[in-house]
Amino acid sequence: MLKEAVNKAAKHSGGTELAIYASFKTGQLNVSIIDNGSGLNGADSTTRFSGKGLTTMKARAEQLNGSFGMLSDKSGTTVNVTLKI
Repeated sequence: MLKEAVNKAAKHSGGTELAIYASFKTGQLNVSIIDNGSGLNGADSTTRFSGKGLTTMKARAEQLNGSFGMLSDKSGTTVNVTLKI
């Protein structure tokens, strides 16, 4: 799921920068993938997903008892994944 998020950002964002942040605290792994691309139309909330790839990533995170969130606007997109480890 993280590999897919990075590949999608690199291929489709149109951005010039991609950052990956990870932290582990109290049994939770948190990973954020942030790009400075053009954003996704209509995907400006963590509850609204368009496209099979985003829906699949969200489903995978939930299958692992985790969460998947995304924020996107014209300044870029942030994907957040949290997993209990």
